[in-house]
Amino acid sequence: MGGITWKIAVTLIIVELVTQGILLGLHIVPPTAQYIIPISGMLIRNAMILSILFLNRFSAEINSSNDEIEPLLSIGRTPKQAIHKQLTCCIRASMIPTIESQKTIGLVQLPGMMRCQIIGGADPIQAVQFQILIIFALLTTAALSSILIEFLSYQTLFNERMQLINARK
Repeated sequence: MGGITWKIAVTLIIVELVTQGILLGLHIVPPTAQYIIPISGMLIRNAMILSILFLNRFSAEINSSNDEIEPLLSIGRTPKQAIHKQLTCCIRASMIPTIESQKTIGLVQLPGMMRCQIIGGADPIQAVQFQILIIFALLTTAALSSILIEFLSYQTLFNERMQLINARK
């Protein structure tokens, strides 16, 4: 998969613009550096991790599934149809860490973030609301980054005649 760096960069930029656009556009968070910088850091970190997880899994899935993909292409399926099963599997797999980390809400994550905000002088209710906002933003980032990196990367596996390029020899 050539050009991975620009694909990840485009994914990170789009994910950041969309999520911050929603947060700022709907006036969910104030447009100050106090909120924008920490939220951006969390969102970009999450998107980077998910992009790398997706690409690693996707590369392995394609290499191990050549015997399934090539016959589908030979009977007239489009590249997207031929690798649909691998794409959905990789999107699910890349989102597992984010989804699994949400299972500790209320046991580990809420008290830790709430404690830091309360020590910093924030209202406890506002601290809980901010934590829930971050959780939903991370889930949104997970879905967006997996889908975007999938869209940008699957096309590079095929040539102009819709043949799989990295087929095993």
